[in-house]
Amino acid sequence: MQTKYVFTIFFCGCVWLGTFCPTGVLAEEGTTTFAAIIPLSGNGAEHGLWIKRGLELARDNLRAQSQSAPVLVFEDSQGQNTLAISALRKVSSTHDIAAVFSWGSGVALALSPIVNQARIVQMGV
Repeated sequence: MQTKYVFTIFFCGCVWLGTFCPTGVLAEEGTTTFAAIIPLSGNGAEHGLWIKRGLELARDNLRAQSQSAPVLVFEDSQGQNTLAISALRKVSSTHDIAAVFSWGSGVALALSPIVNQARIVQMGV
């Protein structure tokens, strides 16, 4: 059931990015890169793994339907604000990120000023 919701959110985000975002957020190969800053270890790891599987399933479904799918970059936040900020900076330094998926209200609040300034879409899951 949750995978269905994650897929729906992911798909809507892809449609929105493809329609309304400036071309600067697209990678050179014509693909979009999404970062998922989620707890892959620590207390929220179970939720993070569900999110990761849902995003991968959505990506694989998009790839099967259109032969093109966004690139997903996963970083571990352990549900901690400081680690999430470091993870976002790390990913942003090596990728042109169109959207960030985050987990946890504290993490989302910590990332919000950074993604807003960089004009990156942020979605909490």
